[in-house]
Amino acid sequence: MLQTAEYTQPKKKDSCCIIFLIFCLLILAVIVIGTAKFSGTIEKIVSYITKQQTTSNGNVTLSNQVSIPGTIYFVQNKNLWKLSGSTIMQITHNGSVDEASVSADGKSAITTQLDNNFGNINLIDLTSGSVKALTKQINNNDLYQKIWYVDPTFSFDGTKIAFISDKGKFVSGVSDLSVFEMKNQLISSATQLTHGYPYTGGDADPTYYPLDSNYIVYTKYIYALNQPQPYAQLYILDSKNKQSFALTPDFSGSLQPSFSPDGTYLTFTQRESNDLVTNSHIDVYMMPFNLSNFDMKDPQSAFLQDYQSKILVHQGIDAMPVFSPDGKHIAFIDQSNADFNIATEDLITVTKQGSTTIVPKNFKLITTKSGITSISRLSWVE
Repeated sequence: MLQTAEYTQPKKKDSCCIIFLIFCLLILAVIVIGTAKFSGTIEKIVSYITKQQTTSNGNVTLSNQVSIPGTIYFVQNKNLWKLSGSTIMQITHNGSVDEASVSADGKSAITTQLDNNFGNINLIDLTSGSVKALTKQINNNDLYQKIWYVDPTFSFDGTKIAFISDKGKFVSGVSDLSVFEMKNQLISSATQLTHGYPYTGGDADPTYYPLDSNYIVYTKYIYALNQPQPYAQLYILDSKNKQSFALTPDFSGSLQPSFSPDGTYLTFTQRESNDLVTNSHIDVYMMPFNLSNFDMKDPQSAFLQDYQSKILVHQGIDAMPVFSPDGKHIAFIDQSNADFNIATEDLITVTKQGSTTIVPKNFKLITTKSGITSISRLSWVE
């Protein structure tokens, strides 16, 4: 009996150690998964915090002797504003706009109102000022039933609205954000077009190809082996077949895409590196785009083989680039002195030896000390 006792006691200790080790590994897995879900949307979280710190008085200040062609719509202090020429006007005053996108004809704005763990989408008639709720959620205690409806955008012909949501969780059980699309402004018609990579936070930044609204370019967050955080990469989606393939290289850190009006160029932002802690630059890039070069049935066929991009802006931290209606200028949100403002650059076409390139010139800070909301895209219309 003594021998049995002496023999079995160490086995009990080993079992306890093994159980304790498994418990620790489970706790670590939960922490890693939670961190992954947070890091997938860290750009928006950091931008939102910064916005709260720099937007205190609700005023937008225009730089001296600055005028722009057309009209730029933007969000500041949870309200929608517009800049036409050298005149700034506040559109909404109830503090319910966190994100906004304006239709190409300038007649409608689609906005996001963020609340306690959910978001709603509203449609604003910019002529009459009337507001239509496309989604209607109220605050309740059931966290799982709350749905994020965020980052809405119009197709160029105005017939479709792409947005980001986690409503697919009711089918898949995965809460990561994905690209959805609604037609005729009916949320009941919404269909899921993508599936976010698990535990990255999901997909983001949908933008329509101007010549064919069946194609959407968006940001996908992806995990690589042995990497503690996801990286951002641009994808192209054929919404008819629900197929999507990489548009920029792996680990490129590319996000926030926007097309030129004629669809021949794509602008986006890109990190110097995927290190969210030490990275000091998020710059504006541009790349040529030709849909005819790409075979959606062959993901190796096109842009990745001929991929080329050109840096347009290297100012520090920039966000949400957008082309002017004539394609001759670019606007973006620029961070300087812990503040976000609207800036522009001219795009000059230079032809040498039969080769045409776009050269950025004349950086202009359009607003100063204005705390522009950097999580919301800019819209530039005629």
